[in-house]
Amino acid sequence: MPDAPASQELKEVRKWVLVTLEKSYPYGASEELLALTLSGLRLRVSPGELRAHLAYLEEKGYLARERVELKRAGVHRHVAKLTASGKDLLEGNTGPDPGVAP
Repeated sequence: MPDAPASQELKEVRKWVLVTLEKSYPYGASEELLALTLSGLRLRVSPGELRAHLAYLEEKGYLARERVELKRAGVHRHVAKLTASGKDLLEGNTGPDPGVAP
């Protein structure tokens, strides 16, 4: 079982993922942009840890993920977008979630 500071940091990471997605609403943000944002906040997560947070938030219905491909450029990105449920959580229109910092 994680100790309290580690558990609180997990909740902070999830909160800041949602806050970042709110700032880019309705367009979303790539995993790379989310990682850079978290790093700027001194919340360091590995790519695998970030994907785990995104999966958790997606299972809760707070975000949706999709793979966006630019065929002409030969690149693709995994993009997360805030859902209405995620926006409601951030705006306090729903009860607090114990897995996401207030």
